[in-house]
Amino acid sequence: MGFGIYFFTFSALLYVYSKFYAQRRRNRGRHIRRFGIETEGTILFIDISEKPQSRQSAKIQIQIEPVQGRNFVAELIGIPRTLMNSVKVGDKVRVKYLAKNQREVAFITLMNQS
Repeated sequence: MGFGIYFFTFSALLYVYSKFYAQRRRNRGRHIRRFGIETEGTILFIDISEKPQSRQSAKIQIQIEPVQGRNFVAELIGIPRTLMNSVKVGDKVRVKYLAKNQREVAFITLMNQS
């Protein structure tokens, strides 16, 4: 009887934590767009997933060129699916990044579209 209560409590806590963690991951791009530093970047690498229903549709590495400091490479998140077929290596984009966590940047606009 006691084991069932512990199992139920553990399962409920795990469920609540997973929902909180999933919501936090969804809001990550929105947080970067709101509080980030806007700058320019160049697309270095594009790896488009072959699964059309995949949540992570593409992996895009970008070289960030901040106004102050050194250039760095990060992973781009939040690019709209409508632009996925039109972006290519070497394109310039406007992005935002957080100074404390420079590993991920949020997409703002595509600067040069040919």
